[in-house]
Amino acid sequence: MSVDPLSAFWSFPGEHTEIPLERIGEYPLLAECLEVWRRQAADRLPATVDPVLFPRAAIRGLNLIEYLPETDDWRIRLVGSLVTDHVGRELRGTGLTQNFSEPDRASIRATLQAAAARRTPDLMRRIFHDQRGMSWAYIRLFLPLSSDGTAVDRFASVIDPGSFGRLTSGPTTTA
Repeated sequence: MSVDPLSAFWSFPGEHTEIPLERIGEYPLLAECLEVWRRQAADRLPATVDPVLFPRAAIRGLNLIEYLPETDDWRIRLVGSLVTDHVGRELRGTGLTQNFSEPDRASIRATLQAAAARRTPDLMRRIFHDQRGMSWAYIRLFLPLSSDGTAVDRFASVIDPGSFGRLTSGPTTTA
C-alpha cells in the first residue's frame, strides 16, 4: 500500500510510560471511565462502550479502534474532538498505515497486540512530537473490547483532557 509520507504524522521516539492501574484514582475522569467499562465487563469483555455512559468531559478524549484481519491493520472507528482538533483533520476510517511512519508501524502493531493479549485495561503517559513539530503529551486509559467476548479485537482509548498538552506527569483535574 502506498502511503503519503506527509499524512503519516505520528512518529517516534517519544516517551511511553506505563502507569500502574492502581494509580487510576489520580485521574478521576479516567477512573470514572474505568468503572463504566468494569460494569459492562461483568463476566466477559464488552463488545463496545456506550459513550453516553461515560462522563461528559471524557467524550472529547474518547477514541475507538478495531482490528481488521483482512488487512492486518488497526482502523480508527471514532475519534474525539481532542485529537481531531489537534491534528486538524478527521481520522475516522484511517489505520496505522496512514497515520504512522513506516519505521514505527511494527512497534505500534506489537504494542497493540501485546495489549490485546493482556486483555486488561492499562494506563499510560505518552509524550511525543508529530512531523509538524507539535507536542502530544497526555495520560490515556486503554480499555479492551471484544466482538466475541473473549478475543480482543477493539479498544476504547480515553485521553484525559486535563493532561493533554502537559509535558510533565502527575495528577490532573478537569472542569
